[in-house]
Amino acid sequence: MIQRIQSIYLFLASIAAAGLFITPVKEQIFLDPAAWISVLFIGALILASATPLAAIFLFQKRGMQMQVVRAGLFFSIVLLGFAVGVLLSMGGFGRFMLDEILSTGLPVLSVLLQALALRAIRRDEDLVKSIDRIR
Repeated sequence: MIQRIQSIYLFLASIAAAGLFITPVKEQIFLDPAAWISVLFIGALILASATPLAAIFLFQKRGMQMQVVRAGLFFSIVLLGFAVGVLLSMGGFGRFMLDEILSTGLPVLSVLLQALALRAIRRDEDLVKSIDRIR
């Protein structure tokens, strides 16, 4: 399970998504007077960090694992949308916003790592199919 590169990618993607919880972007979302934004952000954050972890344990069912990784990609993209929306709503870009700009990179890293994991899972699936044809 851990020997496969996609498990490492998925674990790192989960850490990157969960890392957004301790950044200034989260603090800015909670300062917003509309409470529904913070609730949706927390929901997207939990789902974006939990689905890659769940996909690690589906290593014997590669089809299901690919579906869970695709769902995790969707939640990570939603999380990226929230982070970019908060960044743009803060107004003005400059050195004083370096923390917020770097925080927005975490969902991008999560999306990238999940895409790499999906590619590795697909490669494993193709390898297994080619071996089955030989038998």
